[in-house]
Amino acid sequence: MRKALFVGLSAFLLFLVNGCGAGKSTLVDDYFIAVEGKTVSNKALNAFIFENRNNELHFRNYMRARFGVTGEDFDVDVSVNGQPIRLLFYSKNDFDRYFEKYNFKYTGLVDDITADQMAANHFVAISAVDAAGNDALDESHIIYQEMIAFLNDFKKQYLRL
Repeated sequence: MRKALFVGLSAFLLFLVNGCGAGKSTLVDDYFIAVEGKTVSNKALNAFIFENRNNELHFRNYMRARFGVTGEDFDVDVSVNGQPIRLLFYSKNDFDRYFEKYNFKYTGLVDDITADQMAANHFVAISAVDAAGNDALDESHIIYQEMIAFLNDFKKQYLRL
């Protein structure tokens, strides 16, 4: 009787601590493919997400130098394996709106962090759409593997700076 009570109480406490997955944080080691991002043609897109270990201003400067874009919310046209692809970048507000459910946990260190930077977007999220409006980050897309390789290369080039 005592052993059964102990086992039952232990299981209940474990259930409370784990909370059925509620409150769990998502860590992004290399990259993470999130579902239900921005919509195109009434279809929610997947997004390639990586941790921004630089400050937000650094990312904006990089995007201006590489693609000539400014601001927080922008799209960029590229070619992947000869196919035209539109990359959709997420602003902090969009990132919070679409991916809040993942409860991403920032693990990077930013030197001399200020209160404003604490509220900054510590993750970069990118969706990719082909010329027909299809999600190029859907595993069934013909260039899915090439898209992952392209975005990984983009991430490595940016973080190297």
